[in-house]
Amino acid sequence: MKKNLQLYLHFIGNTDDNYQWNSEFSYYFSMVVKQIFGYAPILFSNVGASGTKLFVYESVDDLTDKDGVIFILNLKPKNSDFDFIINLLPDISFLNIFLVVRTHPQNIIIHDSIKALPSYNFFDHNPYNFEITEYSPDGQGGIKSDFWDKLTDLAYDIKLRCVTPNGLEKSYDFTKTVYLAEVSNDQSKNRERLLRELLLSGYRVLPEKPLPRTLKEFEEVVINALYECSLSIHIMGEVYGDAPTESDYSYVEIQNRMYSKATLKIKDGDDQESDLHRIIWFSPVFEPFDEKQNQYLKRLKKEILNSSNTELVHSNLYDLKSIIDQKVAFLISKNDAKPIGNLKPVLVISDVDDSSIISEIENKFHKMDVEYVKFSKLIKEMSQLNAKIEEIKKYSNFLVVNTKSNDLWVNSITSILIRFKIILHSDKKSTISLLTPHSIEKIPECAGVDVSSYVYDMENIDAALDSLISRIKP
Repeated sequence: MKKNLQLYLHFIGNTDDNYQWNSEFSYYFSMVVKQIFGYAPILFSNVGASGTKLFVYESVDDLTDKDGVIFILNLKPKNSDFDFIINLLPDISFLNIFLVVRTHPQNIIIHDSIKALPSYNFFDHNPYNFEITEYSPDGQGGIKSDFWDKLTDLAYDIKLRCVTPNGLEKSYDFTKTVYLAEVSNDQSKNRERLLRELLLSGYRVLPEKPLPRTLKEFEEVVINALYECSLSIHIMGEVYGDAPTESDYSYVEIQNRMYSKATLKIKDGDDQESDLHRIIWFSPVFEPFDEKQNQYLKRLKKEILNSSNTELVHSNLYDLKSIIDQKVAFLISKNDAKPIGNLKPVLVISDVDDSSIISEIENKFHKMDVEYVKFSKLIKEMSQLNAKIEEIKKYSNFLVVNTKSNDLWVNSITSILIRFKIILHSDKKSTISLLTPHSIEKIPECAGVDVSSYVYDMENIDAALDSLISRIKP
């Protein structure tokens, strides 16, 4: 674990009215990150608040040694405050960026690039009477508890994004990967609480970052995430919720529609049961607030009649978590009962973390009971491959996925595998397959293995994977 993590807190709206809150936030944030990380990261801020070192930002170059930036929007943020972040984002895309919002911004149009940031609202916005309640460490009851919960969420996510090594990421145990659908405003607190409980229980929860707002991108990201999961969890609210400009359906409803679409695609034949299950949760007291929501519930109930893998749950949030645990335990035992077929694990080396192609590969491996390990974020950190050579040597089957038509990248990968004698012709147990959108002109010979014979076009992924699987069978 990296011991010299450096985080920069940039307070926006640095006025005398905000000084006390800035100091309190910085002080308590430093306490929480120290507790979660097990050590004290180096914290900088533009106000020199308690627990931080004063740092005067002048140019992007000043941030190159930082691991993350936390923008904190204070009272009465102006459009110019958002413009500052929007203009800076393209230049600091190499950093992990987080957004803390102290209170509800009013009369401001939030840019899509801001909406895409992991955001932590330190206030509650009542969708019925539009009342705003700010969280405070000195408040009473829920107000105080919510402040500490938000700080914990922020610190935990920073650890997840900035500290967790980008090394070999085990992906074949998809049974503990769940999809927690985005919700309407009235259920945001319940979703955050459930998300926190799932993460602390060791689940991988998708989506791991805010979903895009345009319809086409939203649907694509949602369905690709569902392909990675064994369980999809949908929290129903009393209001219908926001919708993309291109659709009359809300984001909440679209996610349920994508679940139905995903289960149809996962099935391989009419009589085969899908591996993807769904829980739809209603609070014990559920009174739909608008007519749109009533109409949606009618459509949903009709759709559920044809879904054998859907469970409706009316309970409190604590019981919902127990039901999820029980469901996942059942799916794990069911998955463990499947014959593995003695196929050797495959190391997937890709130039991107997530894409429709990666999801299709994972879905195919799940169906065929092929264990695999995914090497993540390789395109940005080629040095990671060298650093993980000893671990990579444990594998003898490789699938290299080249989505960006980068010949140099592919040659670098194969050269490294040759240099460290990972691919050996002599034992006749090693395999390598390349998946690329075009034919590659020159690929080095891998210790006598004719790699060019196993180059496949991405237009025919099924054929490529069938060939790979046939070659790794004992």
